[in-house]
Amino acid sequence: MFFDFRQLLPCVLVVSSAVSLQAQVQVDRFEPPIAQRGIDTSIKASGKFTKWPPKVICDRDEVQIVAAKENGQFQVTVPNDAIPGPMWVRAIDEKSASDWVPLLISPVAVTAESEPNNKNSEANGLTMPAVARGKLQKSGDIDTYRVAVNSGEKLIVSVTAHQVLASPMDAVLQLADLDGNVLRQSEDVRGLDPQIVYECKSSEELLIRVFAFPEVPTGTVGFAGAATFAYVLDVTTGPFVDHAFADSSGAARLFGWNLPSEPNVQHRNATSVSPDVVAMDDSLGWSWLPDPRLDSGDQAEPVRHITAGEKITSLPIVAYGHIATEKDVHRFPMIVQKGIKYRIDVRSKAMGFLLDSKLEIVDAKTENELASNDDVTRGQYDAGVDFTAKEDGEVEVLLSDMVDGFGPRHAYELRIGQAKVSYQLELSADHFSVASGESVEIPITVNRDRGFDRKIQITVVGLPEGVSAESVVSEPKGATAKSVPLKLTAKKGDAVQGRIQIVGRELDDDDKPTGQEHLAKFAVRPGLFVRDIWLTKFSP
Repeated sequence: MFFDFRQLLPCVLVVSSAVSLQAQVQVDRFEPPIAQRGIDTSIKASGKFTKWPPKVICDRDEVQIVAAKENGQFQVTVPNDAIPGPMWVRAIDEKSASDWVPLLISPVAVTAESEPNNKNSEANGLTMPAVARGKLQKSGDIDTYRVAVNSGEKLIVSVTAHQVLASPMDAVLQLADLDGNVLRQSEDVRGLDPQIVYECKSSEELLIRVFAFPEVPTGTVGFAGAATFAYVLDVTTGPFVDHAFADSSGAARLFGWNLPSEPNVQHRNATSVSPDVVAMDDSLGWSWLPDPRLDSGDQAEPVRHITAGEKITSLPIVAYGHIATEKDVHRFPMIVQKGIKYRIDVRSKAMGFLLDSKLEIVDAKTENELASNDDVTRGQYDAGVDFTAKEDGEVEVLLSDMVDGFGPRHAYELRIGQAKVSYQLELSADHFSVASGESVEIPITVNRDRGFDRKIQITVVGLPEGVSAESVVSEPKGATAKSVPLKLTAKKGDAVQGRIQIVGRELDDDDKPTGQEHLAKFAVRPGLFVRDIWLTKFSP
């Protein structure tokens, strides 16, 4: 049986009466990794299905996924009004569950790459706005496309591969004329994914080339390729949504190219896997809408939105902006109180943007520097400062780019609040199985932020009948300070599947829970977390 199933994840299920008693179900990726809205799309899941068909769940209730007769094949139906962006799909059998695997939704027809297309003369023609899907299948593979543009148009070419699809590739994008002269080359604009924005100087045909290196360098000279090097290519001279931020009312403000002054925003509310997704009618591109909560827990604190130059008189605040011009510095005047410790954080690289942020805290009267930082974690390049005011007064928070970079993708989220020591609970997986009459241990990593030195009680909520778990405590020092195992025990009885959550609570000096709850989380992608854990109790 299944518990809390309808409330767990809106989805369409295709079930089988057969029971799989073999190895764990596994889904690595879908081919193609994108489906057009308004039609049915056949996709193949790469992975392992020992009993066909499995059950399927999707985080978007508007999408229907039906297992075909052939092992690994599915039929996906996306309604015509579905908002572009990712959906997340999971397969389950009676013993296990797969990882969440993304499948993109396209607003226009999807063109399949056609081989051979390594040479300029073999380029696949595209009619814009175009969405193409391809795969760099072997070493040395280059995929080439051809488009016609008009003088004065702004051409956007964008690759989705590593950042969402988790293709293990570091893609390179080139734009060239028909003689092969490279007009633009792009790498690592959206995380590791490239993107080109080009002002067309004449009416002509242009070539688009896609090739890649491995995500992790191997020392081999040359372009890489593999069955896993799948990508989606957006090509348009029309509207393109690059990213979005929420304004003070919570409404999405879109950023990109060729956008109207008052875009018709499409907004898809968050699911248990994905944050809010926004797009625009009659355009390509989509964006997740960042969550502005400032604390590290799971109870959102009221947050005030401000803009650069606006005086900060109360906390917490969040500000969104762009370092758009050379040597641009955004200044945030702020009233501080003696003895109060403040935390100032920037997120840009963590969100896939380009800003190599630098923070400076200066005295508003003297301009003397009080604190500064250019990266909290080595190699991550997002700045953060903890600052204690020595007296009542006013300071200025200065935000700039460390290497004087600038542009429309030098976007940032600035968060300021009172510094509070806290903690995070992290998981190595978001699905676990336990046999009837046996037990399983779930390892939990405890990240104690800035010297958090309290006991943490960790419990499980939502356990089904017949499964139990004793609370465990992470002590501030010793073997359980940084990690602790949580043991689940299943009595003999009926099989059951569904969601659970793992909850942390700080303990006071009397060992009583206090403060807000912190849900253990698993990173589906960098910066994209789920807190619903899938539990399977099965009969061996």
